Amino acid sequence: MDPLQDHDPLDLDAVRARELLAQADQTEATARAGASWTAIALLMVIGAGSSTALVGTWLAGADLLGLPMSLFFVWMAIGFVIHYRFGNSVKRGFSRRWLVSIGLWAATWMLGVFVTAPGAIGDNIWVVGALALALTAVTAVGAWREASA
Repeated sequence: MDPLQDHDPLDLDAVRARELLAQADQTEATARAGASWTAIALLMVIGAGSSTALVGTWLAGADLLGLPMSLFFVWMAIGFVIHYRFGNSVKRGFSRRWLVSIGLWAATWMLGVFVTAPGAIGDNIWVVGALALALTAVTAVGAWREASA
């Protein structure tokens, strides 16, 4: 039912105008309620893919580097396709939260790739594990912040 159907559009009093604004706010809130699920899923995919790829590349070594990295890029592609296909609306502040989350992830990922490169750290599983946990933490916190926004 159209809220303006019984009223002349030029005859809005303050009470009716407030009701219409409240209805508009409720409609906006409903539209944005599920807006971040694709961004949350994408951050989780990025975190899971990058942390396991980091450990996988370290374990596989230079000879088998292509296997964990191929799987990493497949999962990244899946996450981005789902995000861009179904993420048609976002919550307020998403751009800032997204840039912070992806920036922290990218810095951690680059550090992890360079530090765990063949010959860089030898057999130090603690460094690889710490960097994989850092990737997990950065993306999980980003997803948590998006879900809480």
